[in-house]
Amino acid sequence: MAKSDRYKHLKKLTVIFGIISWAALFVLTTVYLIAAGININAVKDGVQIFTDEAKLLVVSMSITAIIGTILTFFLKEGMRTFMWIVCVVIGSIVFGAVGMYIALGVWLIDDYVIHKLFLYYKNKLSIRKEIEYDYQGEKIEDGVEQE
Repeated sequence: MAKSDRYKHLKKLTVIFGIISWAALFVLTTVYLIAAGININAVKDGVQIFTDEAKLLVVSMSITAIIGTILTFFLKEGMRTFMWIVCVVIGSIVFGAVGMYIALGVWLIDDYVIHKLFLYYKNKLSIRKEIEYDYQGEKIEDGVEQE
């Protein structure tokens, strides 16, 4: 079955917005986790930056992020908000208020713009598949191909 230009366009937009949406979540979380790992034992002016409680929190949030990432792949949409919350908490621990606001800003842009566009084009693509399937069924009627 040949795909129409409209189908190809919708498929491309669905893939692009899907990749951007998931990349925003996982890249930001990964950057925060790496920064936390690098700075976990950092000392500034003879004072350790992270207290023992902060270290424990970073380690537990890192484990939570890894488990959440694995579950996100299996549950698809159900874990996105949970993963964003983990990202915000890690960002606030590692980078302070600036990291938290960056994570919140990216989360809002992703959740209310990029991910909504992904779901919109995914829905349009599903409808287009049905239209093309029905059109293909009408085209071949009684074993005779019509044009």
